Parts: sequence; structure tokens; C-alpha cells
Amino acid sequence: MISNRSVSTIAFLALFWTAACNVQAKDQNILIGSIPGDQTAKQMLAIDPTENVDFIRLRIELNEGDRKFDLNATFGVGKPNTRDFEKGGKSISAKGQLEIKDNRSYLVYRLFNDEAGIDLSLIRLNDCMFHVLSRDGRLMSGNGGWNYTLSRETETRSRSESLPNGRKIDASSDPEIVVFVGRTPCVEIARELKISVTDDCFKLKWKLTLRRDLSSRSPATFTLQRTFRRPEPLEGNWRIVTGAGSAIYRLEGSDGSKMSFLRLDDSLLFLDNAGQLLKGNGEFGYTLDRQRNAAVPDMQKAKME
Repeated sequence: MISNRSVSTIAFLALFWTAACNVQAKDQNILIGSIPGDQTAKQMLAIDPTENVDFIRLRIELNEGDRKFDLNATFGVGKPNTRDFEKGGKSISAKGQLEIKDNRSYLVYRLFNDEAGIDLSLIRLNDCMFHVLSRDGRLMSGNGGWNYTLSRETETRSRSESLPNGRKIDASSDPEIVVFVGRTPCVEIARELKISVTDDCFKLKWKLTLRRDLSSRSPATFTLQRTFRRPEPLEGNWRIVTGAGSAIYRLEGSDGSKMSFLRLDDSLLFLDNAGQLLKGNGEFGYTLDRQRNAAVPDMQKAKME
């Protein structure tokens, strides 16, 4: 027969371990994602600037309780039409200090190790998603192949949090035509949009062209080109919905379809049907970045890999 004291002890231990797990879940975040291998990224991660790098695959453990981080990065030239690197790529690992700054509307996580030369800052978009920041505090913009959004490794999606705010977007300075490009995971977004793709599909390429009315500067029409509908670009109208510091771009296609994005700096982040940010994986995030090339090639004339 178990005594009342034993029951109390068992209950205490159960409560202790439950609390410990909750603290660990809260204090430890493991972030994954692949970012462009440009000179800025190489400088932040202390990678030799002469290295030929297409992209950098990151796995970062953030221990908020101890204010420490543990980073692993694999980088190199991508093997075409696969998730892999040519010759396996190269890898680096580093540990260091984690500094968290509260800017009222959002948190900024700075990861640094002065001896190793690593200095990387992330903005916390929600419990599951972070984005790399530039030296001047803006969201880093990707190159159409990879973006700078990192996601939590676990499959849990946060639906209870509001969208990031406090970063006001003045879209009035945008030109009459703005183009956003990027690659995202395939199967998950296909399920969200109720489109059919093959089981082995692991990436989709997107090119979104937004046009404004020449006289009023108001949002007008859009063209969305996608790898799974190459010969059939989607066209329709778009508008901007603002509220609580967030700018939402809503697209209504001529076929009755609807899509929404959160605009942050020069990036558009996909929103799901519930209006929450979509969480990416280790290869791609759900982010389209503004293309600033003077001449934007037509997707119908250029090959989409």
C-alpha cells in the first residue's frame, strides 16, 4: 500500500519534470533553414569569402535560459535538382553568446563569438519563425533561389500569436511594377492551396508581379507565375489591408483563388488560410523577395529550373 507521503512525493516529482520539460521547450529553440551564400552571409558566419557558395544550410540551437547558441552550417555549390551539395559541401560549427533585445513590438536575437568572427542577428517573427537581419536592422532579402527565413525544427505551428507588427511599410515609394521571386517547399503549400503535385516534388518557384494604377498609385493587377503551372500564369487583382501595424497583401485570382502575404521590408511572407505565417523546412522558407534588377526577364522566355 502506498502511503500519502509517497503519493505526495510522486506527485511532486511529476510536477517537477513537467515543469522542467516546459522550461526546456520554452528556453531551447532549434532553428533550421537554408540561406543564400552571398558575401554578407559569409561574413556573418566567418566563412572564407573566396569560397564558391550557392547556399548555406543552418541548424541553430538557441538556449535562451543560458543565453548561449550552438550553430552548425553546411555550405557549398548545390547539386542541380537535388537537396544536396556537390561533393557533400563543407561544414563549420560554433558556439557563442546569445543576446536578446526587446524592441517593444518584436525581439532581436544576436548570436556572436568574437574569437570565431561570427555575428548574426535574427528577428523573431513568432514562436516558430525567425529572419536574418542586415547590419542596419532590415530583413535580409534573398536572391530568388534561397531566402533568409529560418523555422523551428519541430512540426508545431503557432496559430495563437498575432502577426509581427511595429515595422511600418511605406509601399507608396514602390514603383508602378514590383516583382517578388523565391522558392518554397512544395507538398505543404500545395496542400494549403489545394493543388495537385507529384509526391517527389520538394520545391516550387514563384514569380509575383504587382502593378499599380498609373494615376492613383492604388494596387491594381497581378500576375503569378509558378513552376506547377508554367504555361498558365494566374492573373487577377490585389489590395493592401492594414491593421495592428501589419500590411497584408491580398490576391484574388480570376479563377476565384485567394492568397495572402505579409509584407515586411522587401519580403512577402506566405500566410495560410487562417492568416498565420507558414513555417518552412531545412531547404526553403515561405518567403518571396523583391527583385531589384533593372531588367526583369520574362519567365515564359527564361528557363525555370
